[in-house]
Amino acid sequence: MLSRILGLFFVFSLCFQVNAEEKASNSDLRNKKEVFSITEFTKDKQRVYKLVTSGLGEFNIILASNKVVQSLKIDSEDAQNIDEQFADKYISLQFMMEQNKEKKCANLYKLVLRGEKQNICLHEKEKINLVNSFITFLESKFHK
Repeated sequence: MLSRILGLFFVFSLCFQVNAEEKASNSDLRNKKEVFSITEFTKDKQRVYKLVTSGLGEFNIILASNKVVQSLKIDSEDAQNIDEQFADKYISLQFMMEQNKEKKCANLYKLVLRGEKQNICLHEKEKINLVNSFITFLESKFHK
């Protein structure tokens, strides 16, 4: 009798321990991490292009303009391809092209790659063309 009671106690303590661990988990599935973003500033509007990932390995392309936000779920292969292309362009803009010598300028684009920020000014035509080509690629591939 005592062994049955101890056995039941042991089983229940394991069940409660598993439930307590599940409740202690703080993994919010809605939490998204930004992989990269491009913010375009124009006179009348602001457009944002983002690649975000969740803790579960899901990826979304987000296209936002004024108050309209479109989110499109993409597979990991497309996300990796897009991330690699953006990183390649970001590095080219940062290290392989002439840097802006003006302290202040009118920003056309703000690029963010894993927390690193870079501004593209209106007078930097070569950089603008590179960013525009990437935006055109994103819109043609994902804008429905």
